[in-house]
Amino acid sequence: MDDLTIQRIKDAADIVDVVGSYVELHRKGQNWLGLCPFHNDRHLGSFVVSRNKKGYRCFSCDAHGDAIDFVMRMEHVDFLQACKMLGKRYGIETDGRPTKSWTPKAVVRKPVVEKPYLELPLQYAIAKRNTEGDTLCNWLRSLPWDDEQRKRLPVILKDYAVGHAKQGHTIFWQFDYDGKLRTGKMMLYKKDGHRDHDTPGNFHWIHNLLQQAGRVNLEATPYKTCFFGLQMLGLAPHATVNIVESEKTAIICATYWGLTEDSLWIACGGMTYLTKERLQPLIDEGRYIQLFPDHDGIERWTKIAKAIGYKRLSIRTDFVTKYWKPELGPKADIADILVRQMTTRDEEKPKAHKVADTLMERGQRWVEELAKRNEHFARLRDELKLEFVRFL
Repeated sequence: MDDLTIQRIKDAADIVDVVGSYVELHRKGQNWLGLCPFHNDRHLGSFVVSRNKKGYRCFSCDAHGDAIDFVMRMEHVDFLQACKMLGKRYGIETDGRPTKSWTPKAVVRKPVVEKPYLELPLQYAIAKRNTEGDTLCNWLRSLPWDDEQRKRLPVILKDYAVGHAKQGHTIFWQFDYDGKLRTGKMMLYKKDGHRDHDTPGNFHWIHNLLQQAGRVNLEATPYKTCFFGLQMLGLAPHATVNIVESEKTAIICATYWGLTEDSLWIACGGMTYLTKERLQPLIDEGRYIQLFPDHDGIERWTKIAKAIGYKRLSIRTDFVTKYWKPELGPKADIADILVRQMTTRDEEKPKAHKVADTLMERGQRWVEELAKRNEHFARLRDELKLEFVRFL
């Protein structure tokens, strides 16, 4: 089979039509979503088919390719056989060698009965919100905040539902996108604000402790972990969501810069917890998302952001790369740099550094760029004295 024929087949093959022969697809914007046929997929949203890109990708098992690749994997044939099958489907003549008949069948799946996720009573978080004796919270209170930040800190701790366990752990309660309390992460900290990795039992999940106490059955009611701080999203429905790794970092950033209608801070809980599936509700809302990885997570998060391909998702490494110093260590993040700046006499102060663009600034910049490209728009703006109001 010559290259010209193969190219004609590639051009003719409609990826949505081909994949749709096997998988039930649902349109979502310019893409189509389905359950991945290459693993036991249970969550609609990880398998994406793009007609514009003429390909498919699963963000869970990383299966990806074009129409020919898809047929090869589904029919267990080689490249030429897959081309012949697609040629037959789209009326393109190939050589006279035998071709496997085209009889695509939808992937047969057993019906999945989703069990309801564990939901904890809100009283759990309310009963343990007194942090007066908490080691981490006391360290946060000891930092040299300015007056406005110091007034802001207790509000941040309360709004983010930071709690304290009698065993000495700091509790970071996790609410889902619907505001339901799912679980809590318990961690021990030292007096200098760093994690205590030496003491036995320095880390626990609330759902596991409840299971051990016989108060929940995780086999009958599975648990669900979430980003930390999702309950803050309802306060600012159009705000840019700034995502960091650790819960402590989210607290420090929210206290340092404040929470506004344009900017919120949440934590994913670890380098590997940043996934498209967890970000999907923010993507569906059309939120602007900015990722602030730790110094050692820049490469990994950059690849994840590129693979997700969401236009309103950006990765911000400028702050860490500008202010990072070797003595901070390879795992330093934005909070480590802020604390260093506050507790030393370093001449470089991050207050003047632009961390997150506001919606107003982004919209004004968009208007200026449009005016440069379109003289009629620029003239209309000037003559009518139009002013930018809101950018959604």
